[in-house]
Amino acid sequence: MARTGMSELISQIRAKTDAGTADYSIAGTQYWTDDQIQAMLDRQSTPVRIRLSEVPENQQGTAIYRDYVWGDMEVERAGSGTAVWRVVDAGGTVSGTATYAINYDQKKIRFQQNTLPPMYLESQAFDLNAAAAQIWREKAAHYAARFDVSTDNHNLRRSQLMAHANEMAKHYERMSAPRIVTMQRSDSYW
Repeated sequence: MARTGMSELISQIRAKTDAGTADYSIAGTQYWTDDQIQAMLDRQSTPVRIRLSEVPENQQGTAIYRDYVWGDMEVERAGSGTAVWRVVDAGGTVSGTATYAINYDQKKIRFQQNTLPPMYLESQAFDLNAAAAQIWREKAAHYAARFDVSTDNHNLRRSQLMAHANEMAKHYERMSAPRIVTMQRSDSYW
């Protein structure tokens, strides 16, 4: 079952890929369930520790810090629990979700009380565009088995489905973040 903090991200992927819950079936398996989309997103995820940018407020001539924002990064929501979403201070103390409100659209956390920076968000970050591209590639592979049909002034060009899916995959691949792979040698010669 898909994690609670993934529901909005799954909805965004459905919108990018026109993926319903039963687009097609292969060997009795329906595509695209929430679990299948979550698995695709998980393949395009990275654990992150983001330093939140503080937004100072002036309160009677003194700067206080209640608002913090993170960059243009899609992260798993707090609904998945502290195994996935944690807000911590520099000493590693976790702030409970009852002490702040989250606006995911603005990528903003607002604390009830003044908090001293720095504050960090620990979560999973997702490349939605890379996940969307992969889903379009899989849809194109499914459509490859379809063929064009012509009869009595009717043309069914099912190959257009595959061409469209491949174009959409290319579109989202161009928008996805570059992946950096690091390798470390484990032998003693280096």
